[in-house]
Amino acid sequence: DGGDIGTSISKTMKAQESESEYIAGPTEHILENQTKPKFVLEGIDNYMIAGDNVQFSCKVIDDNEILTVNGKIVWEDVNGNKKTMEATEWNKEGKMYIFRGELRQDGIYHIFFQVEDQAGNQSEEEWQIIIDKTNPVIKKVQELDGAELESFQWDYDMDEIVSDFTTYTCEVRLDGVLCNEKKIYSKAGKHALEVLVTDAAGN
Repeated sequence: DGGDIGTSISKTMKAQESESEYIAGPTEHILENQTKPKFVLEGIDNYMIAGDNVQFSCKVIDDNEILTVNGKIVWEDVNGNKKTMEATEWNKEGKMYIFRGELRQDGIYHIFFQVEDQAGNQSEEEWQIIIDKTNPVIKKVQELDGAELESFQWDYDMDEIVSDFTTYTCEVRLDGVLCNEKKIYSKAGKHALEVLVTDAAGN
C-alpha cells in the first residue's frame, strides 16, 4: 500500500513418492502500482470566463513519489499576440506538489501541466480560461444623438455596433420599449434610444 511494490510468492510443489520429500520452485510476481498521478485544480473551471483577476492552485497527488512535474501557461491577448510562461514554482508538501498562480490580463489562457512518478506513470492536463475585464464598446449609436430623422428603424448589424473580446447579449429599447427590428418608427417628437450590452464576463 502507499505505492510500495507488492511481492507475492507462490510455491509450486510436486509431491514425490516419499511423504516427506518436496521439490519447491518459488516464483515471484511483481505487482506494480499503475495508478496515474492526479491533478486537482482549485479556483478556476475549464472554459470559464471571468471578469476579474483569477487566483488558482494546481495540486499534484499520487500514491508514488513524484519524479518530475512541470507546466506552462500560454497567454493570448485580445490582438492575438501570444506569450508563454513556464510554471516552475512548485512547492512540495509531503507527497503533494502545489503550483499557485494568478491571471490578471485580458485574454485567453491555455494552462498545461505534466507529471511523471517514479513508477513511470504519466499524466497531463490542459485548461482554457478567458479573462475579460473590459466593458463592451458601443459604436455608431452616438451618431444618432440629437439627429433629426423622418423615420427610424433598428436594422443595424450588431457586429458593427458592438466591439468586445467575448460573446455578448444586446438589448435595444426605444422610449423604454424593446425595439422591433421590423418596425419603422415615424411618430413625431423626441425619442430616447437605449442600447445595453452585456458580455460573457458580466461587463
